[in-house]
Amino acid sequence: MGEEPADLYNSRFEEAFARRRVVTWPFDGGILVREEGGTGGSGEAFLVDQWCLVSSFRYSDMGHGPFIRGGHTFDYDSYRVLAKYILDRRNRRSIRAISRREMEVLLADGAL
Repeated sequence: MGEEPADLYNSRFEEAFARRRVVTWPFDGGILVREEGGTGGSGEAFLVDQWCLVSSFRYSDMGHGPFIRGGHTFDYDSYRVLAKYILDRRNRRSIRAISRREMEVLLADGAL
């Protein structure tokens, strides 16, 4: 609109959004994040892709419970939680990259 110089506007814009930058998804596809419950091989698993929760389910030695569908939409607050966990190298053992096909099979197995 010409109310201020473009470089000043662009500088203000960059400064305003600098804290809300999103890290590029660090995997080729989705991931499975396992959170172990500590007893009897039970826990909860989360299917995540492109910083979006796709689904979650509880598991044990007896099998897995019903899948709970995630919104599969980007949410900045969820991104911050996921990014903090996923980008922390100490959590790498609980994260496994999965192929698109494997995600489809897991979701189909969960009767979603």
